[in-house]
Amino acid sequence: MSTSWEQVEREDRERALEKAKQAQFAGLHTALTGVGVGAVSAVGALAIGAACPACVLVTPVLVGVGALQGARGTWLRWKAEKALAGVTAPGPAPQR
Repeated sequence: MSTSWEQVEREDRERALEKAKQAQFAGLHTALTGVGVGAVSAVGALAIGAACPACVLVTPVLVGVGALQGARGTWLRWKAEKALAGVTAPGPAPQR
C-alpha cells in the first residue's frame, strides 16, 4: 500500500509542529534556568554580602535567550498549525 502525497505532507507538517513545541519548551527551560541562577545569586548576596559576578552576567543572558527561543518556538508553532490546517485530512488518494 502506497502513501499518498497528502499523508506525507501531513506527516512532515506534524513533525514541524512537534519541533516547534520542543523549541517552546527549550526556551521556557532556558529562561527558568536564568531565573534560578538569579535566585541563587540573590540568596548568596544576602547571605554573604557579595554577589557572584558571573551570576550577574549570566542571569539576564539566560532569561533573554530563553525568551527569544520561546518566541521563536511560538512563531514556528503558529506557522506549523496554520500549514497543518491547510492540509486535507488523510483519506483515499485522488483519482487522476
